[in-house]
Amino acid sequence: RTTAALLNSLVTARSDAHQVSEATGKLRQLLINGYDLAVTPARTPDLQRGKALFAQQCTSCHGVEGKGNGPLASTLEPAPTNFTDLDRYRQRTLHGLYSTITHGVNGTAMKSYAKLPDNDRWALAFYVGQLAPTDLMKFEGKQVLLAGSIALD
Repeated sequence: RTTAALLNSLVTARSDAHQVSEATGKLRQLLINGYDLAVTPARTPDLQRGKALFAQQCTSCHGVEGKGNGPLASTLEPAPTNFTDLDRYRQRTLHGLYSTITHGVNGTAMKSYAKLPDNDRWALAFYVGQLAPTDLMKFEGKQVLLAGSIALD
């Protein structure tokens, strides 16, 4: 059986979540390898570059602070994403942001920025991805890292 067929049968049978998760992970890895998909940046994203790109490319819709309230926002349906919304932040991934920047979103004003270099798209994703957390959340996250709970290597 192929991994996709196995996953389909597991989901259809409402199998154990661990089995579904394991099959999903295998299929994900097959897709990443088979299509040579970029799921992480090649080098550390430059947040200053991301900020500059955001100011140049995104503020007309998303607003200066990323709140989805730029000068064109009221004319757009659906409304631009508010990158400072914590509930939406918790549902996003950096790869999801990168993918949206790369491919755009059909049926919305969000166009593809695939012509930007890969490093710029990652920088932009990382920049907008850090707009929602409060200073306290960032501080607490840094403390977890410094305490060694998460390995950086």
